[in-house]
Amino acid sequence: MFALLLMLLISALNSQAQNKIPTRAAFKESTVRLQTEIRNWQHAADTLRVDELPVSYASGKVIDQDLSILKADLGLASRLATRVLDSERLSDAIALMVEVADVGRQFDEISNLLLYIDTPDKATAATIRGLAKSFSDISGGQLNEFYLSAYGFVTVRADEIENKNCSGDRSR
Repeated sequence: MFALLLMLLISALNSQAQNKIPTRAAFKESTVRLQTEIRNWQHAADTLRVDELPVSYASGKVIDQDLSILKADLGLASRLATRVLDSERLSDAIALMVEVADVGRQFDEISNLLLYIDTPDKATAATIRGLAKSFSDISGGQLNEFYLSAYGFVTVRADEIENKNCSGDRSR
Protein backbone atom coordinates (compact mmCIF):
# COMPACT_ATOMS: atom_id res chain seq x y z
CA MET A 1 0.00 0.00 0.00
CA PHE A 2 2.75 2.43 1.00
CA ALA A 3 4.74 1.59 -2.15
CA LEU A 4 1.68 2.31 -4.30
CA LEU A 5 1.15 5.69 -2.63
CA LEU A 6 4.83 6.52 -3.00
CA MET A 7 4.75 5.62 -6.71
CA LEU A 8 1.66 7.81 -7.23
CA LEU A 9 3.34 10.71 -5.45
CA ILE A 10 6.52 10.38 -7.50
CA SER A 11 4.48 10.11 -10.68
CA ALA A 12 2.50 13.24 -9.80
CA LEU A 13 5.66 15.18 -8.94
CA ASN A 14 7.32 14.02 -12.14
CA SER A 15 4.38 15.06 -14.31
CA GLN A 16 4.12 18.45 -12.57
CA ALA A 17 7.85 19.02 -12.89
CA GLN A 18 7.78 18.14 -16.59
CA ASN A 19 5.07 20.73 -17.17
CA LYS A 20 7.30 23.46 -15.74
CA ILE A 21 10.80 22.64 -17.03
CA PRO A 22 12.80 25.84 -16.64
CA THR A 23 15.71 26.94 -18.73
CA ARG A 24 18.99 27.66 -16.95
CA ALA A 25 18.15 31.39 -16.98
CA ALA A 26 14.67 30.77 -15.56
CA PHE A 27 16.13 28.47 -12.91
CA LYS A 28 18.61 31.16 -11.88
CA GLU A 29 15.82 33.77 -11.73
CA SER A 30 13.85 31.37 -9.54
CA THR A 31 16.92 30.97 -7.33
CA VAL A 32 17.22 34.76 -6.93
CA ARG A 33 13.56 34.87 -5.86
CA LEU A 34 14.23 31.98 -3.49
CA GLN A 35 17.01 33.99 -1.81
CA THR A 36 14.59 36.85 -1.20
CA GLU A 37 11.97 34.47 0.15
CA ILE A 38 14.52 32.81 2.44
CA ARG A 39 15.06 36.16 4.16
CA ASN A 40 11.28 36.47 4.61
CA TRP A 41 11.06 32.91 5.95
CA GLN A 42 13.90 33.57 8.38
CA HIS A 43 11.89 36.52 9.66
CA ALA A 44 8.80 34.29 9.96
CA ALA A 45 10.83 31.75 11.94
CA ASP A 46 12.11 34.54 14.19
CA THR A 47 8.54 35.59 15.02
CA LEU A 48 7.85 32.25 16.71
CA ARG A 49 8.63 32.76 20.40
CA VAL A 50 8.66 29.29 21.93
CA ASP A 51 8.97 30.66 25.47
CA GLU A 52 5.61 32.41 25.00
CA LEU A 53 3.75 29.27 23.89
CA PRO A 54 1.42 27.58 26.40
CA VAL A 55 3.29 24.25 26.27
CA SER A 56 5.16 22.02 28.69
CA TYR A 57 8.91 22.35 29.00
CA ALA A 58 9.46 19.14 27.01
CA SER A 59 7.14 20.21 24.17
CA GLY A 60 8.76 23.62 24.11
CA LYS A 61 12.19 22.01 23.82
CA VAL A 62 11.04 19.91 20.84
CA ILE A 63 9.62 22.96 19.07
CA ASP A 64 12.73 24.99 19.93
CA GLN A 65 15.03 22.29 18.53
CA ASP A 66 12.99 22.06 15.34
CA LEU A 67 13.09 25.85 15.05
CA SER A 68 16.89 25.83 15.45
CA ILE A 69 17.17 23.18 12.74
CA LEU A 70 14.87 25.22 10.48
CA LYS A 71 17.00 28.35 10.93
CA ALA A 72 20.19 26.38 10.18
CA ASP A 73 18.55 24.83 7.11
CA LEU A 74 17.46 28.26 5.88
CA GLY A 75 21.02 29.54 6.29
CA LEU A 76 22.39 26.57 4.35
CA ALA A 77 19.76 27.00 1.63
CA SER A 78 20.79 30.65 1.28
CA ARG A 79 24.47 29.71 0.91
CA LEU A 80 23.63 26.98 -1.60
CA ALA A 81 21.47 29.41 -3.60
CA THR A 82 24.48 31.73 -3.82
CA ARG A 83 26.61 28.83 -5.07
CA VAL A 84 24.01 27.95 -7.70
CA LEU A 85 24.06 31.53 -8.95
CA ASP A 86 27.87 31.57 -9.06
CA SER A 87 28.40 28.20 -10.75
CA GLU A 88 27.11 25.95 -13.48
CA ARG A 89 27.55 22.69 -11.54
CA LEU A 90 24.61 20.34 -11.48
CA SER A 91 25.68 19.10 -8.04
CA ASP A 92 25.04 22.58 -6.60
CA ALA A 93 21.52 22.63 -8.05
CA ILE A 94 20.86 19.15 -6.65
CA ALA A 95 22.16 20.15 -3.21
CA LEU A 96 19.90 23.22 -3.21
CA MET A 97 16.90 21.17 -4.30
CA VAL A 98 17.48 18.67 -1.47
CA GLU A 99 17.99 21.44 1.08
CA VAL A 100 14.78 23.18 -0.01
CA ALA A 101 12.95 19.88 0.56
CA ASP A 102 14.49 19.72 4.06
CA VAL A 103 13.36 23.28 4.80
CA GLY A 104 9.84 22.34 3.70
CA ARG A 105 9.82 19.33 5.99
CA GLN A 106 10.95 21.49 8.92
CA PHE A 107 8.21 24.06 8.28
CA ASP A 108 5.67 21.22 8.13
CA GLU A 109 7.01 19.63 11.32
CA ILE A 110 6.77 22.88 13.26
CA SER A 111 3.32 23.57 11.81
CA ASN A 112 2.11 20.16 12.96
CA LEU A 113 3.58 20.64 16.43
CA LEU A 114 1.85 24.00 16.74
CA LEU A 115 -1.49 22.47 15.76
CA TYR A 116 -1.26 20.05 18.70
CA ILE A 117 -1.02 22.85 21.25
CA ASP A 118 -4.19 22.86 23.31
CA THR A 119 -5.11 26.12 24.99
CA PRO A 120 -8.44 27.30 26.37
CA ASP A 121 -7.67 30.92 25.49
CA LYS A 122 -9.35 31.57 22.14
CA ALA A 123 -7.10 34.48 21.18
CA THR A 124 -3.94 32.48 21.85
CA ALA A 125 -5.36 29.47 20.01
CA ALA A 126 -6.16 31.66 16.99
CA THR A 127 -2.64 33.12 17.02
CA ILE A 128 -1.08 29.65 17.20
CA ARG A 129 -3.32 28.35 14.38
CA GLY A 130 -2.35 31.40 12.31
CA LEU A 131 1.35 30.66 12.82
CA ALA A 132 0.82 27.01 11.96
CA LYS A 133 -1.06 27.97 8.79
CA SER A 134 1.60 30.45 7.71
CA PHE A 135 4.33 27.83 8.19
CA SER A 136 2.27 25.28 6.27
CA ASP A 137 1.57 27.80 3.49
CA ILE A 138 5.29 28.48 3.11
CA SER A 139 6.00 24.78 2.72
CA GLY A 140 3.12 24.08 0.35
CA GLY A 141 3.51 27.30 -1.62
CA GLN A 142 6.75 28.94 -2.71
CA LEU A 143 8.99 26.18 -1.37
CA ASN A 144 7.05 23.53 -3.24
CA GLU A 145 7.04 25.62 -6.42
CA PHE A 146 10.80 26.07 -6.28
CA TYR A 147 11.33 22.38 -5.54
CA LEU A 148 9.24 21.32 -8.54
CA SER A 149 11.05 23.82 -10.76
CA ALA A 150 14.44 22.63 -9.51
CA TYR A 151 13.41 19.00 -9.93
CA GLY A 152 12.48 19.64 -13.56
CA PHE A 153 15.69 21.57 -14.25
CA VAL A 154 17.90 18.96 -12.56
CA THR A 155 16.18 16.05 -14.29
CA VAL A 156 16.47 17.60 -17.74
CA ARG A 157 20.06 18.69 -17.15
CA ALA A 158 21.03 15.22 -15.87
CA ASP A 159 19.40 13.64 -18.93
CA GLU A 160 21.35 16.02 -21.20
CA ILE A 161 24.61 15.07 -19.51
CA GLU A 162 23.81 11.37 -19.69
CA ASN A 163 22.85 11.60 -23.37
CA LYS A 164 26.02 13.55 -24.12
CA ASN A 165 28.12 10.94 -22.31
CA CYS A 166 26.30 8.05 -24.04
CA SER A 167 26.67 9.61 -27.48
CA GLY A 168 30.35 10.27 -26.72
CA ASP A 169 30.86 6.57 -25.93
CA ARG A 170 29.40 5.51 -29.29
CA SER A 171 31.80 7.67 -31.26
CA ARG A 172 34.88 5.85 -29.96
